[in-house]
Amino acid sequence: MKAIEEFVSELNLKFPKTSASRESFVFTAGKKFYKICRSRDGITPSSAYAFVDKNTGDLFKPAGWSAPAAHIRGNINDESGLAACHEYSVAYLR
Repeated sequence: MKAIEEFVSELNLKFPKTSASRESFVFTAGKKFYKICRSRDGITPSSAYAFVDKNTGDLFKPAGWSAPAAHIRGNINDESGLAACHEYSVAYLR
């Protein structure tokens, strides 16, 4: 679980609250995925930002509030995870 905590901390450093969105990132744990959410107060999730597979660390763009999209966008255990993250969402496939 340490990897997800470090990744969310890196996201908060990359996109600080002084940015246009004025929100920070938090995560919650589900059965299969961690859900990374934006939060205005640092506690209460307001919108889904990304999903992370608990077993592999694969990063997914959200398809909605409760489900990830089908394709992997990166991995939080290497530089591809943070590179796939933009201020408002995870990158689209190209």
